[in-house]
Amino acid sequence: MNNYQNIKVSEALRKGKKWLVIPAIFLMLFFFIVAPAILIYFFRNDKNSMILVISGVSCILLGIISPFLWYSINVVKYKIWAANNVKDIHRFYNEAQIKNIINETSFFRKIEIKSTAQKKDLAYLYERLKSKKELIRDINNSIERETIFKSSLKWNILVFLILILGMFYLYQSGRYNLKGALIISGILTLLIMYDLYKIYRYKFILKIDNELISYKDGKTLIYWKDVVSYFTVPAIQNTSSKLIIKTIKEEHELILESFGKIKLDRILDVLNENKHRFDINQSLR
Repeated sequence: MNNYQNIKVSEALRKGKKWLVIPAIFLMLFFFIVAPAILIYFFRNDKNSMILVISGVSCILLGIISPFLWYSINVVKYKIWAANNVKDIHRFYNEAQIKNIINETSFFRKIEIKSTAQKKDLAYLYERLKSKKELIRDINNSIERETIFKSSLKWNILVFLILILGMFYLYQSGRYNLKGALIISGILTLLIMYDLYKIYRYKFILKIDNELISYKDGKTLIYWKDVVSYFTVPAIQNTSSKLIIKTIKEEHELILESFGKIKLDRILDVLNENKHRFDINQSLR
């Protein structure tokens, strides 16, 4: 008889984010930003710059190594916890990888730090995954039956407005002439108008329910029955974020301009939940 609890997949994924992802990000920020700032402050009058150089290199190394070390130690504990507490282990395992909470590539499996006892406990997870996959009803009611994602450029507009106010402040203080302030403010106003156009061009960018995924007011329709896999690609430098959906016949690359990491994570949550709802509905037919 199984002794694991009926922990929901959504709850297990939230726990994984708090347990693995957030601390790793904190460690990176601390060693890349906070620690160097503290060192510069305390050694600002020190003539021996070698101390700062050695400390700076140490911070960089710790900023790279410490998140991996945290992950290596705690991912084992997390997977053992999941094996003993999550009922729908197959769905959990799949979604945890989609959301990059756990990474099962050979490199990350090799860097896991585990004791002999933990190796035995961890084997239970993979034993459960080898068992026949069962469809378990595990509905996350916090996600609506139909979720709409609209274009989000409000931060851009806010920055442009602040810059316009800044230009007129410089003009009032005599540091900028009126002509220059008006030209730059005019350019920023045009950028605001362009962003507003992009916001209201489509009623929605993505609409997801338990039947299909609709992109840009239905410009592209992708039915769950055809979906093989999906993943998001965060924006890098000047490129936009993307949602890649592989179907039986083709691969769709959906551009998600202005969608940051937080919104991409939310999209994955909605996709995972509605894929599960589709599977549940199919099983009832």
